[in-house]
Amino acid sequence: MESNRKLNTQFPTLTMESNNTTKEVRINLQTLLENQRLLNMQVNPGEKEQFTIFRIPSGVRKENKSYYEPQMVSIGPYYHGNESLRAMEENKVRHLQDFLDRFRPHVKLEDLLTEIRALETRARQCYSESICHLDGDQFVQMLVLDGCFILEQCHKWSNGKLDTLSSVSWVERVIVCDLLLMENQIPFFVLETLHRTCSASGDHQSLLKTVVCILEKRPLMNIKPSDPPVLPTSKIHHLLHFYHEYYVPNGSTFGRKSAQSLRSKICQLFLSLIFWFFPKPAKGNITDIIPCASDLSKSGVVFRKKKSPKNLFDITFSNGILKIPTFEISIASKKTIANLLAYDGTDPSNTSRPLWIYLTLLYHLIDTTEDAKLLERWGIMVNMDPRYEETVAFLNHLESLNFWHPDEHFFADLFSDVQEYYNKTWNRYRAKLKRDYFGNPWSIISLVAGLILMVLTFLQTYYTIYPKN
Repeated sequence: MESNRKLNTQFPTLTMESNNTTKEVRINLQTLLENQRLLNMQVNPGEKEQFTIFRIPSGVRKENKSYYEPQMVSIGPYYHGNESLRAMEENKVRHLQDFLDRFRPHVKLEDLLTEIRALETRARQCYSESICHLDGDQFVQMLVLDGCFILEQCHKWSNGKLDTLSSVSWVERVIVCDLLLMENQIPFFVLETLHRTCSASGDHQSLLKTVVCILEKRPLMNIKPSDPPVLPTSKIHHLLHFYHEYYVPNGSTFGRKSAQSLRSKICQLFLSLIFWFFPKPAKGNITDIIPCASDLSKSGVVFRKKKSPKNLFDITFSNGILKIPTFEISIASKKTIANLLAYDGTDPSNTSRPLWIYLTLLYHLIDTTEDAKLLERWGIMVNMDPRYEETVAFLNHLESLNFWHPDEHFFADLFSDVQEYYNKTWNRYRAKLKRDYFGNPWSIISLVAGLILMVLTFLQTYYTIYPKN
């Protein structure tokens, strides 16, 4: 098979005639031979890999390329050799040198190349597109260089031994974002093999402890959970999958219905009997949509930020109070969320999709810039982008990725409770009364003065009709 690489790779010209028009089609012989070589690879059935590293659909990408394309460093084959990312390749080589220096003389570059070469077939199978632009040697060298760069960068971050480039704060943020892009990944078993070859304690958990610093530099929506995330014990496909498993919990543990107090139920029942004759809005499907923040506020729903939330999904609704953990919207969080959602849609085993449901909740709550300003005023959203229109546009972009099934989601009880509260006429009138007559001290004073005047007028009228003996 090595002889194929030495063949003449000049582009032969094939002449085709169609409708009296002569066309010349150039065929890259090297590409054809490489395709054939990949197809002829013998695969051990026990080592066969499923697609885990996908391309973003072109229809999604064209809306905003900056969410999905690396800005500084390329990892894996999809952006390998990209001219705009070439400057970082020199830094990768320096990281490789530093990585080898830490393990000399026990480990040599040839040892790493030999170990990774045995994984070439498995690694290629992880990508949803054929990697035909890289031959075997180039592909293996890329995996070693990128893998060692990730491991050495984690080592430098963990020990505070940063080089001149990595010590720049904005460079660190960009590198972390690039390492968490769906198209910018290498298989995790490549990192495991490099780690095991070089480290005496090269087991799976020790590797997770090594690379977890990348995840902790970019908490999901910048939430600081009261319950620290736990390192996953399941198989990890790549860094973005690790991030997903670390920060996105199992959806079965959330969204339980909160019980109302007995007094609240009796009060609502009594008031609903009084106001039963008022027209009621159409309900629709109350488990898959909720009104926007401004409409809920007008209906008496009170928004409060959750103190010490267990995680991003620790959202509760009880007695008209919706408690949501404070979340951050920034350029970095937008990129991470967009890629997490893109990956989430490729994992058939994840049926609860808590991240999808959480962002669907935000999508419905933030329908306009006014909604975004309300959530920010209540301390629930920290908007690092002063352009509120961009935040709304971002959530609309995420909605275009939406392929979750409403009947399955774990926030169904919460959606139903909020919608039910919103549909009750009394809550709407009570909120209007509070807003119009108790919204500020002057309104309260005017109301009290009016009531006193009304009582005095009544007393005056009464004693005029029935004078005191």
